[in-house]
Amino acid sequence: MTHDRPPTRPLVRLASVAVLTIAPAAGAQTATGVSPDDVRRQRAGERLDATEAGRELRAPVQDRFVERYDALVSTLADDAFGGRLPGTPGIELAADYIIEQFERLGLTPAFSTTETAADGTEVVTPNASFRQAFAVGNQLRVASGTLALDADAEFVFKRDFDVMAQSASGEFRGGLAFVGYSIVSGPAGYMTYETGDDLDGKAVVMLRFEPMDEAGRSLWNDQSWSGYAGLRGKFNAASRRNAGAIILVSPPGADDPRAGQLESADGVRGRLEYDIPIISVTPETASAVLSAADAQGRSLEDFIALANAGGDVIELAESSIVVGAGLERRPVTTDNLGAILPGRGELADEFVVIGAHYDHVGDGSTLGSSDPGDIHNGADDNASGTSAMLVAAEMLTERDRAREARSILFLAFSAEESGLNGSRYYVEHPIVPIERHVTMLNLDMVGRLRDGKLEVGGRASSADLSELADTFLDASGLAYEDVPPGLEGRSDHANFDRRGVPNMFFFTGFHDDYHGPDDTADKINDEGGVQIAGIVASIAHRLAGDADRPVYDGRSRRTAIGQRPERRVQMGVTLGDDPRPGIAIGSVRDGSAAAEAGLRAGDRIVQWDDHADPDRQFLFAKLREYEPGDTVKLKVARDGETIEVEMTFRGR
Repeated sequence: MTHDRPPTRPLVRLASVAVLTIAPAAGAQTATGVSPDDVRRQRAGERLDATEAGRELRAPVQDRFVERYDALVSTLADDAFGGRLPGTPGIELAADYIIEQFERLGLTPAFSTTETAADGTEVVTPNASFRQAFAVGNQLRVASGTLALDADAEFVFKRDFDVMAQSASGEFRGGLAFVGYSIVSGPAGYMTYETGDDLDGKAVVMLRFEPMDEAGRSLWNDQSWSGYAGLRGKFNAASRRNAGAIILVSPPGADDPRAGQLESADGVRGRLEYDIPIISVTPETASAVLSAADAQGRSLEDFIALANAGGDVIELAESSIVVGAGLERRPVTTDNLGAILPGRGELADEFVVIGAHYDHVGDGSTLGSSDPGDIHNGADDNASGTSAMLVAAEMLTERDRAREARSILFLAFSAEESGLNGSRYYVEHPIVPIERHVTMLNLDMVGRLRDGKLEVGGRASSADLSELADTFLDASGLAYEDVPPGLEGRSDHANFDRRGVPNMFFFTGFHDDYHGPDDTADKINDEGGVQIAGIVASIAHRLAGDADRPVYDGRSRRTAIGQRPERRVQMGVTLGDDPRPGIAIGSVRDGSAAAEAGLRAGDRIVQWDDHADPDRQFLFAKLREYEPGDTVKLKVARDGETIEVEMTFRGR
């Protein structure tokens, strides 16, 4: 499907389009008053001056490429693509659109197809498809559900109740208890459970959120829910105390859009956390169950009032209940996309790779967004990089090719956001042996070029590649520096690095819209994206035509996060649901590093060493940097105050 560029969005321009017109660099100067950086850039320009690539880097960015880039980003970041979550119709539309661009440029499909002939033999057809399919876990479907009270009251599946994603398949029959908000230990001595409490295999009716006032707002937090409102801590508490099933209800008076709503496992990705049935019920259903089972005939509102006043377990001995859940898990598949600009001569069976991931996080509900629900269009992350890859492909199709030239492979990866899964699958199933991949150039979040400043990663993978890239980076006139420590392994080049392929990573930095619904196409610097595409195209063009190939040098263990198969340390916490900036702690395991540091459920880490307002992605990256015995200083928001703690990591 072809999508036209929205006509109303203005192009975003840099202040200057003369890419080698640069301000004097700060620092030492020569006797002539010219800084060493100016001399270096001048020499780079002289080396490139007589080449086609050099002339293009010196020339103003062509409007046709800016318009092409703008159209690509605007399309991929359109609401019609639904945030490009793997396994959804939206990412299929995105894949179709990218393949259209490959076909428009006359590129060759990268992947083979395999079919079984009538005699049972497999027939492999090379270069027959732009798609490389792979599995990315499972998607849940609720096949059945049961909720019945005694023999007389049976409730309607999908109307009165639904099965939650944390549930196991199975059926419970037995007694019933009310556990309020199921909070082990909250502020001001609030406790649902006494020491040694055992739920004795009963089903429990549980309230979502936490104690609230008459307006439905938290009694423990002025702005939103605290970490005590997270479901995992509640479910853990009941499960550890031998609950036979969980019946969750959202209090109808809560100041929260989820109040009174059912929660369903349908469409949720592969979550299974408990071995008991867990269902969500409407307030009307919960009230009917409670009043029928309670000797005093109290309603849901009566029980909510009790839970707001103080925690307690109330046994409901008047009835027995049946809770059943049937879940099916269906494999989720998605596609890497690949196309080839064929080389020539003896070098043609070697490949220079230009890659970018085209997936994003859908509505943010499955991958840790701070603002789930709305479409997360991912204009910068990573429609910008995918579009730059396609523009670089167009530039390269128009350039003269050497008589002997390597092929150039353009790869659009899926499932990057869930853990670099697409690129991992590719390096395990490459189109040619991985040793014939000469270099991988990765474009991830290149749409927010500010002050002409670019960040570059992967330098330590190859001194040869780094030196070559510097020539083109210097000639471009853009300021550039290494990506910050901790980011090297957070994009698709890391999987190539693990396999010994020289690589570079191009990035224009994080911003407040990262993994949020406000990462939209109108904020993209189109001309900056085209400049970066031009640099990458020039590097690829040179690599394709040079007889020599860059040597892989490897990286240090401390910076190559992507080379570590797993974390070596653990904190001993689960994360909470508090949407405010920082890392919300849902629960703390006894005896863990976090417990010894004094962290508690409901805490919110607002500073990690010198880094303010860390988020989940920051945490996951940092945990791969530490060794057992390393320490970190944390600032923690707790009950309206900020405290400082020091945590020493333990081994996994």
